[in-house]
Amino acid sequence: MIAHLGLEGEDEHKTDEFYLEVLGMSKKDGFVLSAVLGKSLFGVDKEIEILNYSKEDLFLEVFITGKKQQNAYTHLCIEVDDRKAFIENCAKHGIEPTVGLKQGREIIFIKDFTGNRFEIKEKQK
Repeated sequence: MIAHLGLEGEDEHKTDEFYLEVLGMSKKDGFVLSAVLGKSLFGVDKEIEILNYSKEDLFLEVFITGKKQQNAYTHLCIEVDDRKAFIENCAKHGIEPTVGLKQGREIIFIKDFTGNRFEIKEKQK
């Protein structure tokens, strides 16, 4: 079982827009990671704000870094009830999907405003 996933966000406003309005998550209490603990755990010697979001069994810690992500393959796969409606909502926020084909079926990815990747699957009915 996964307890939480840590991601990065560029700024709180855009992070809230993506996780609250696009993914429909709830925002929970956040906290500040001290520079001392950041250095010992992540090798980053600076204080950093962490925002918490959740939806059902998914819990995310988003580290507000002030810069975009550069990871090429890291992604989180989420299931949505209606993929077409989800993509339409993304378009309202200026988020365009990347579409590929795998064995004749569409694979859809989106990026948040920081560059974190999300694979979007439709729930099986």
